[in-house]
Amino acid sequence: MLHAPSPSFLFFLVVGAAPLANSFLSHSTASTRGVLSNICMVFRENEMENTFRVSLASDFRVDISSSIHGEAETWFLTPIATMLQDDSSEVMKLPEGAKAKRALEKERMERNHVVRLQCIQDSNNLVVTNDCSVHIDAKLVAVLGRIMVQRVAARHEEVTKRWTIFLPDEYPLKSSNLCGESGVLKLFLSITGKENVEGAEEVVEMVDRNSLPLGMVPRPLMHTFNLLHRGIGLVVAKDASVDFHTPDFPDLYVHRRTDDKRVFPSMYDMFVGGVSSANEDPRTTAAREVSEELGLSRALSEPTAISRALFDCTICTSYNRCIVTVYCFQFDSSCDMISWQPEEVAWGSFVPYSVIESSAKQCIHRMLSAGSWPGEYPFALTLQNQDSKSFADFESEVDWDSADFVPDGLLVWSEAWLRW
Repeated sequence: MLHAPSPSFLFFLVVGAAPLANSFLSHSTASTRGVLSNICMVFRENEMENTFRVSLASDFRVDISSSIHGEAETWFLTPIATMLQDDSSEVMKLPEGAKAKRALEKERMERNHVVRLQCIQDSNNLVVTNDCSVHIDAKLVAVLGRIMVQRVAARHEEVTKRWTIFLPDEYPLKSSNLCGESGVLKLFLSITGKENVEGAEEVVEMVDRNSLPLGMVPRPLMHTFNLLHRGIGLVVAKDASVDFHTPDFPDLYVHRRTDDKRVFPSMYDMFVGGVSSANEDPRTTAAREVSEELGLSRALSEPTAISRALFDCTICTSYNRCIVTVYCFQFDSSCDMISWQPEEVAWGSFVPYSVIESSAKQCIHRMLSAGSWPGEYPFALTLQNQDSKSFADFESEVDWDSADFVPDGLLVWSEAWLRW
């Protein structure tokens, strides 16, 4: 069985080791000779960097550059720590998620990369090579390589043609329909361990920092390698909409997660949240999530039930990197009824915004004191003397002085909602 050319060989070939290339080509099959000849042609043209995009994967910032004609793409991986090495010592003390966000926001294209992944298209062949100066998880390379081939294949008209895919340290793969979910799931079977696509995992999208999709990936792999992706947050407001131009907000629905949730069990949240599936509009995600978790099916049947997007924000933690679009569902007391999804929600109620604000601030300060706050220090947050008064004025079975909120929701609230 034919193997893809080794990364080290292709690196020397690209930089112009002609004698070695000629020797190899003379002993290669005709198909492989065609692939390698085209690689030489592409890099002689030196047409990279026509487009420039940025994302995050594992411990790396990913800088993406594409050739003018779309037949080649290069992903440069730079350790997040290296991106920030010239910043202040205070920055280096930030939580991992906050440092990742700082690296994502840097404007320059980083040249201190330690990994360079390249994908070249030649006829029906897609060749991915890996040139790295440090050890990198082979599974991460396999995942990113599969996203790269989707991107290069999508730039050509015959997107459903059958491709032969050469990936580092893997046998060649035969695949078709790389722009469809079924084709993508087949592409990842050897990584997910599935025998077929029946009952396979949900497919989501890795995105760049502008929320533009880069390629599809099974959701568990998105979590494993903490890939930047899209998601939503939605507030349910009682009989009124959220208006940031007014000082007063309506009561918002707060729910408590079930005790057996895999992440953040028993914690409170002022948002209904969820990850967008591949090719799913964020507003559709919001309607789906609030219908599933709280039974508010009007979100699916009435296009106006969910507001326009209130704002977008990027949330980065050591376990989650998501570009969140926030919406509002205006609950109508005269016709809407809330029905909890048993696996998701253990309790819920409309709560005055002043109580939510005070309780959330206290929770953030507790996390700061414990060293578990996942974001940068929220300078805008200060406890006011009147905070406890708002609790006393509101009768509830919940002890809001000690309520623990989902950290991701608190990040959306403290880093975006309050600033908005």
